[in-house]
Amino acid sequence: SEQKLIQSLVAHLQVSLVASITAVFKVFKEHILKIEKVVECDMVAGGYDYQLKIRVSDMDEYRQLLGDLVDIPGVGPHHT
Repeated sequence: SEQKLIQSLVAHLQVSLVASITAVFKVFKEHILKIEKVVECDMVAGGYDYQLKIRVSDMDEYRQLLGDLVDIPGVGPHHT
């Protein structure tokens, strides 16, 4: 679609949460569902908790999204 052509930058982020407890997972889910630039969010096992696929138009939009992500309560280390 036209919207996907505008959002030409795709990034995969690995996100760790500060604690593996239900309350932290619930808060993370509530916030992630509100970020429309996140097109996939998968819970994974191993070195991090979630793998996100995001689609944005440019690096400025990516940095803004990353700022929103790290402001979510319970989000710890992340890598792109």
